[in-house]
Amino acid sequence: MADAELGFTQSLWSATAEEAPKTGALSGITNAGVVIVGAGFTSLSAALHLVEAGQSVVVVESQKIGWGASGRNGGQVNLAFDVLPSGIKAHFGKKRGDRVLKLIDGACDLVFELIERHTIKCAHRRVSYIRGAYGKRGLAEVER
Repeated sequence: MADAELGFTQSLWSATAEEAPKTGALSGITNAGVVIVGAGFTSLSAALHLVEAGQSVVVVESQKIGWGASGRNGGQVNLAFDVLPSGIKAHFGKKRGDRVLKLIDGACDLVFELIERHTIKCAHRRVSYIRGAYGKRGLAEVER
């Protein structure tokens, strides 16, 4: 069946990605400590980290690897998070909020570390980004 028939229309992913590894349908009885549904970036990263931690993992995907949002996102690696740091701290408290912010801040680094560690063939590059601010309060938040 053609990609277009599956709803996997032309995208940056489908136009530039390396050929996905051959996979097959599950058959018979399969045992795993963890089953992950969906083979997008986040799911595959979770599977990789679980396997590295010694877990047995099965990833199931009804279409192709990257068929969903991961195959349509344009490939940007950025902190597109619309809650300001003050909002995170207000929600989680200062101590836990600081830990959440540290996790968010390290997310892009994690992507590039995985690319390097696993020699993933992709046209990755780190570039600066602009964080806009609306009004004096927004500017003060960005400056902090």
